[in-house]
Amino acid sequence: MKQSISSKIATDYVRDQALYAEAQERLASYTDITVVGLQKGAFYVKSLASLSVCNQLLINNAQLKEINYHKIKMLHSRISEVATRIENFKALLRLVANKSESGNE
Repeated sequence: MKQSISSKIATDYVRDQALYAEAQERLASYTDITVVGLQKGAFYVKSLASLSVCNQLLINNAQLKEINYHKIKMLHSRISEVATRIENFKALLRLVANKSESGNE
């Protein structure tokens, strides 16, 4: 399955954050210091849960940005089509107006 650029960036970010969380867990396992009154294990689990939610939001945001980018391109294309049709219609009206003027004379 082909991945988009934003999906690759999001996947790489998630991977980096997971490595960072593992490094934090290793660091916490070598110390006896409690963080914010929580035990190391509970803090680590809550950090992973938060990280998971943040990563999912990051992926969703990247996907939404890509969808919006393609919507904008589609709308721009559609606007260009409509502008071309309007110009063609104007040219046709001018042609009809010129023929009717030359026919009346």
